[in-house]
Amino acid sequence: MCQGALKVSMVSPGIIYEPYAPREPLSFWRRCFTRSGWRRTKDDLILELKSAYAIAKLRKTGYSKQRFYKEASELYKQINTQISNGDKGSLRRAVTEKMYSELKNEIKQRESMWSKVYWELIEPIVKIRTLRARMASTFAQRILDCSSIGVDRNDLNKVFIQLTLEFLTKQKFEAYDSKGAVVAGDKNKEVLVREIWVFEKSHFHPGAYWRLCGRIPIKQDLKPWQFYNVSLASSILCDGRRRWMAKGSYEMPSSSRKPLLASKFQLSGEE
Repeated sequence: MCQGALKVSMVSPGIIYEPYAPREPLSFWRRCFTRSGWRRTKDDLILELKSAYAIAKLRKTGYSKQRFYKEASELYKQINTQISNGDKGSLRRAVTEKMYSELKNEIKQRESMWSKVYWELIEPIVKIRTLRARMASTFAQRILDCSSIGVDRNDLNKVFIQLTLEFLTKQKFEAYDSKGAVVAGDKNKEVLVREIWVFEKSHFHPGAYWRLCGRIPIKQDLKPWQFYNVSLASSILCDGRRRWMAKGSYEMPSSSRKPLLASKFQLSGEE
């Protein structure tokens, strides 16, 4: 019989566990006096308890929201700068394995369109808030919910944390062709951008640190005044030409397909 402890090599599971999505608002009457409302209230409570449980466990490891928000803000700026510069080498350390593969493809697509891009974050960040927290265990690439499945809750070496954050920022963007001519954006104008990022931290060794493990698209209703959320490495087709839109929510009139760059935009989604 083999003696000694079994050592397990743990890496990022490569998925966002229970991805955040805005909940449909319910009226007081429907929530309190209908079966569907009761079920919804129960589900909402369970979601909140899972987040509270994960944060409580995280605090035992020295977690501070203020300190984490500062680190997340620095990561947000760092990762966006690296994407803009096409710095894949530095990017590898700041993101998980699957996220790195996705970003490499986005950078490749971006570089096939433009020779260079300018990106700037206007600091300080307008707003950051935590939307969801999850603690889960991974073994042989299986994801287990710590709050409901038999995981040794006293052994944090077997778990990882995922925190979902909403960023509201002001940014500047401009893209250039091989001759240095501006082909998209305007670096003299600020754009208000709303994004949802998921950060992950493993607990399998003392040197673990937060990394970006995913980005959650913000769903928009396609109505006369439309709002679009486009990632930094994505492009859209406008007026028969490929144009770049810096990521974020853009207010766009139905009579035009050009993004309106302004300093103030209405945001869609959850307040």
